[in-house]
Amino acid sequence: MDVVALEGLELRAPVGVYPFERDILQRIRVSLRAELDLTAAGRSDALGDGLDYDRLAAACREVAAAKHHRLIESIAAEIVARVLQEHEAVEAVWVRVEKPGAVPDAEQVAVELRRERRKPRTGLFGGGR
Repeated sequence: MDVVALEGLELRAPVGVYPFERDILQRIRVSLRAELDLTAAGRSDALGDGLDYDRLAAACREVAAAKHHRLIESIAAEIVARVLQEHEAVEAVWVRVEKPGAVPDAEQVAVELRRERRKPRTGLFGGGR
């Protein structure tokens, strides 16, 4: 499977459990990998046959800014769900959300999620009739 990657998108987001974290926007970094077939895009050189990087970045920005998240896990889960919902050609998504300085003496904390598109079940035992 082919991959479109977005690495190290720097964002400010309302995220955190503690009161002091809610007073100012927190710095986070998002990286994303979308797995899909890029054969047509490679042949046509047309944006419509691939995945629009700006649209991926915009989705990450919108999810991060849409509401106050307590956990970066929540931001990651919403980004993954949105990419799978909005981009039918994407078969799997991996996202990493980092929060620099979240723990003293650590450069950052991060969560990583990977989700695959669920394929409809068909056949005798698959439930599809």
